[in-house]
Order: sequence, then structure tokens, then C-alpha cells
Amino acid sequence: MEAYDTGFGWIKVGKKEYNTDVVLVDLGDGNVRVRERDKSHAEIRYGTSHVIDYIEIKSYLTPWRDAGISLIVIGTGQYGKAELDPIARDKLANEGINVVALPTPLALKKWEESNEKKLGIFHVTC
Repeated sequence: MEAYDTGFGWIKVGKKEYNTDVVLVDLGDGNVRVRERDKSHAEIRYGTSHVIDYIEIKSYLTPWRDAGISLIVIGTGQYGKAELDPIARDKLANEGINVVALPTPLALKKWEESNEKKLGIFHVTC
């Protein structure tokens, strides 16, 4: 089981600390896949990384489309400043995927507690 921790500007997954936003995938096989988050669609389109939209989420889900991911956990930053685009929530709900968006410390706890196949997007600053 991985150990997780976070603070302003960082997140720890296992023994490795990242100083950038990360995307985690847990397919229930005991292995958590980690990647540093790419520049988001909203960041390119709107100039901010504080909006997480459907196009960005789908880009992370696509490689795992047959894995049965049923939960997406979004860490909205240490102080909860990032937000999930409401259209993304609706579209994902229509696909049978539950989305939980919380400040990153709380989202990380939700991630740890859930036994579902899941994807996590964690914003590590504001």
C-alpha cells in the first residue's frame, strides 16, 4: 500500500515526492500509476490551471477506458482554489463515473479510503 502526503506545492506518493500536479491511476491491482500532470486544456485555452474540464479529464481516462474506472478524485489545491467544470461533472455522471472534488488534503484521504478503480487529479498549490 502506498503512503500519501501533501503540502503546499508538493505531493508524496510512496517514497517519491513531486513538486507538480500529478495524475494517479489505481486499477485495484496494488499498483498505482503516477505521472506529472501535463499542461491542462483549460490552461492552454483560458490561461489558468484552476479549471479542470472534461477534455483534460478524458485525456487522462482514455488510456484506461476499458479498465472500469468508476471514481475520479480531484484535489482542488491546498486551499481549494481550483474547480471542476460543471459540464465535466455532468458528462462523467452520464458515463457512470462518480466525481469527488475536494481540497487536495481531503481529496488525498478520499483517494486512500476508496477501494474503487479510480483516477486522481491532484492540484498541489492554491
